Amino acid sequence: MIDLSYQKGANCMAGILTGYVRHSVDDKNRTRIPAKFKEVLTAPLYFVPADNDCILLLPEQRAKEMMERSRANISVFDTDAQNPTTFLLSHTYEVKEDGQGRITLPSDLKKMAQIDKDLVFVGKFDYAEIWAAETWERKFSVLEKGNLSAMIAKLKSYGL
Repeated sequence: MIDLSYQKGANCMAGILTGYVRHSVDDKNRTRIPAKFKEVLTAPLYFVPADNDCILLLPEQRAKEMMERSRANISVFDTDAQNPTTFLLSHTYEVKEDGQGRITLPSDLKKMAQIDKDLVFVGKFDYAEIWAAETWERKFSVLEKGNLSAMIAKLKSYGL
């Protein structure tokens, strides 16, 4: 039997998510987490908005760490600092799978990420990103030489 998920680009390297998998969303905003990603991303998971036009799919521990840093560093009396936290937490949702293994993307996050029908799950170490396929193509298509060169230059600036 051939492992087709690898051919699609999904990889799990000793508990580290890499690669990407294309999926679609049905008319009820449902999709499935790629099988290879589910090997690393164990429930509970959370949908979290990101400022780069994608939705983060975070394991509970990663989401808690992010929230704990916010709570520890921002006074409850600092309204200017609390507003972004209120915004982020009010648009963070626990991921629920139905009986058929489908997850439902929250409508507000789907709209924010401009996901229409096709999406891309991207492995990012211990979490995943969910992108509109069109946005993913525009930002990260390795077929575009200029885009690849710019990304490699940015990684070099971080010492990689």
